[in-house]
Amino acid sequence: MFSTDEIFFYRIVATAEEEFSRSDRLLFLSGLTAGLSMGLTFLARSTFMGAGPWDGSGLLGNLLYPLGFLLIV
Repeated sequence: MFSTDEIFFYRIVATAEEEFSRSDRLLFLSGLTAGLSMGLTFLARSTFMGAGPWDGSGLLGNLLYPLGFLLIV
């Protein structure tokens, strides 16, 4: 029987080995996609907050930035 700490450690090691086995091209595309996603949601947030004269523009704008973070995760 393994303890929970050992199971967690082996799972982390397995995930790290999987990440290191990926090609440089896939890692580059993954990073590029993540950066564009965060950047575009920030741009959408600032656009909604600046262009919307109604009170809900701040709420909608504040919901878009975490949405970009969730897309990455």
